[in-house]
Amino acid sequence: MSIDTSKSEIVSFFKDKNVFITGASGFLGRLLVEKLLRVCEVKKLYILVRTKKGTSPRERLQSIFQVQVMDKLRSLKPDFMDSIELIEGDCSLPDLGIKAEARAILTEKINVVFHGAATVNFEEPLKKATAINVCGTKDVAKLCHEMKHLTAFVHVSTAFCHCPRREIKEMFYDAPLTCDNLMKLTEALNDEQLAKISPTIMAEWPNTYAFTKAIAEDAIKTYATGLPVSVFRPAIVVSTLRDPIEGWIDNLYGPSGIIAGCGAGLIRVVRVDPNVRSELVPADLCVNGLMAAAYKTSLLGPTNDIPIFNFTPSKENPQTFAEFYQRTLKVGNVMPPTQAIWYLTLTEIASPFWYIIFSFFIHTLPAFLIDAVLVILQKKPKALKIYRKIHKFLEVLAYFATQQWDFQSTNLQALLNGLNTTDRKLFDFDMKKLDWDEMAYANSRGIRKFIMKEDESNIPAGIRKMFYLHILHRVVQLIAFSLVVWLTVSVLSPALLTLIQ
Repeated sequence: MSIDTSKSEIVSFFKDKNVFITGASGFLGRLLVEKLLRVCEVKKLYILVRTKKGTSPRERLQSIFQVQVMDKLRSLKPDFMDSIELIEGDCSLPDLGIKAEARAILTEKINVVFHGAATVNFEEPLKKATAINVCGTKDVAKLCHEMKHLTAFVHVSTAFCHCPRREIKEMFYDAPLTCDNLMKLTEALNDEQLAKISPTIMAEWPNTYAFTKAIAEDAIKTYATGLPVSVFRPAIVVSTLRDPIEGWIDNLYGPSGIIAGCGAGLIRVVRVDPNVRSELVPADLCVNGLMAAAYKTSLLGPTNDIPIFNFTPSKENPQTFAEFYQRTLKVGNVMPPTQAIWYLTLTEIASPFWYIIFSFFIHTLPAFLIDAVLVILQKKPKALKIYRKIHKFLEVLAYFATQQWDFQSTNLQALLNGLNTTDRKLFDFDMKKLDWDEMAYANSRGIRKFIMKEDESNIPAGIRKMFYLHILHRVVQLIAFSLVVWLTVSVLSPALLTLIQ
């Protein structure tokens, strides 16, 4: 059903605006670019793109639009590329690596800025994470001060940047270091020296991503004061719910990686507290919130009291990890992937001790047996290597899946309540109304389609394969149970009797 955009205040705000975007090649960045071009009559989008792995900025700019999520835009506005301007640069370089000529264009023309560029690698060396996440944010803020017609600057943070706190309000918090001190420290020391002192520097922060995003907020507080600026903190972003297409996703971060691994039959046990709330948010609702935040920021104007918006699931409509995985497994049984190597099953364990025990028997031991067979066949063993990577990935996620936070969202609710009827439909980000069953279906279907590259025409074949894998799974369980009984009766029982006598 089409919505009349003539009464949209957000569409009206973006009309004929020049928008500068960092991080446009990322997951959220692509969706933001798509919606701005498809729904809003922006004048130009100026997109910062760097060279990466030998691919030029121009080639990378083209690749942003060579995905299925852009199909709707292409059909509605075939000439949309006329509204795109490439800005060559790199957030890890001084002054964003932007040449003087391009910088002059930005300072003269830009009205709205979305700063979403960041390294989201949890294990990024501190020097690189600081260069991109902290120095880049500082340089974007300095650039914004030079812009003559700036009406809104939105910095994309994360709800977990202050994760050592159990209650996270929509406010700035002090970090262990100021942005300037961290930048000086990382400039003075090399990676090896920083690796030795990182645990001390980062204190209670679990990884360099969350830590440097916390310091980046200090950069906003220090260098963006007096600008029309706001901070938007999304929780764990998963696939789109339905806009512009259902279930679109292009990465394996967080729970999406677990779902894909579970669907493939590789991940069968995870360290998760089933009763903890899963702080998941759909990507399209996140983008809607970002755009609404930009509009609200323009209304507030230049400020020393920078608003922060926590975009997290509603306390009135929560979902635990147990409920999330139950819904996901339900969808997986309806449309299992044909590339699965084992039956679709997942055991959630909160205890570190029991997780180690279960992962040894369910993951490591089978991997060892597979590698032994490969060696006998004179082939290269690889199963244990794969599971070492999987366990490392799962351990990183365990921090966020075994703890619970209380996020305040007063500002976000005020932002939502301030939208008119048209914008509530066109830019919906109401997490109270979210149907978690619909979200699980969209997310699981999207991972199958866009990540695992499985066409829905092979669903019947996937169901047949899963039927036989289920039988094999039960046979193995029966054999394992029989071995435990035999061991108990034949070996352990006589030994215990001997000790008693």
